[in-house]
Amino acid sequence: MADVTWRMKGQYIKNCNCVASCPCDTTGFPYPEKGCQGMAGMPIAEGRFGNVKLDGLSWVVTYSWPGALHEGNGTVQPFADAKTTEEQRN
Repeated sequence: MADVTWRMKGQYIKNCNCVASCPCDTTGFPYPEKGCQGMAGMPIAEGRFGNVKLDGLSWVVTYSWPGALHEGNGTVQPFADAKTTEEQRN
């Protein structure tokens, strides 16, 4: 599969079971728990995935990782606007 250029611009919200400064974003490891569970969401002010426009759409994702995010083995459940097209959801 070829690399696809993508970009999203907008304000987002994120919340998880870590301390307020979200150590996953700073030191790379969840704290005080070993894993990370939470949610993130964003209304997309400007966005593209390849040639597919994403402007004006919103998304939310819930997630769970057994350890640090970069160690993998996490699961996510994405939710997208009802107004998205099949091409935008894909």
